[in-house]
Amino acid sequence: MADETHWGTWQQLIAQDEVDALEVMGMAAMYQRYFEEVQRHAARVARAQGRSWQDIAAVVGTTKQTAWKKWRPPSETVPAARFAEIPVEVLAQGILRPFEPLVQQVVSSSCGPEDAGRPELVDAARGALDDAIASYGTSGGKAPFAVYASWQIRRAVTKRRNELRLR
Repeated sequence: MADETHWGTWQQLIAQDEVDALEVMGMAAMYQRYFEEVQRHAARVARAQGRSWQDIAAVVGTTKQTAWKKWRPPSETVPAARFAEIPVEVLAQGILRPFEPLVQQVVSSSCGPEDAGRPELVDAARGALDDAIASYGTSGGKAPFAVYASWQIRRAVTKRRNELRLR
């Protein structure tokens, strides 16, 4: 009910004949911080649901680059030196799920939904993502994790696809 109290306070404040401009600014800043946190959380949920940065950006009227910069997961911004210190199990919990659409996209670009080799390609892609998590800290961190992981996944899927064709 604290939110209702704050909203009531806001309504009373702006209804006054003589409003203290600094008080209005302070309350507006409080609401702005609150709504920024709501957006940050909603962006994380949207990504976990497989929504693209383009989809998120379109809803708020910005570019996908701006949306990514503003709401990207912390795991994509950890410097390489500190990234290696994070236990793989902890890291995987936060990274694997948002990257599942990338795994599926790369596999789909290599085979159709009914292709008999698809499960093996998905396994190869997920394994490559695990490997990317484990090796990113030692890679020098010259590219953002998303780019590094994408490269690893594409390479593994291509290699596995070629192996399947040789059978």
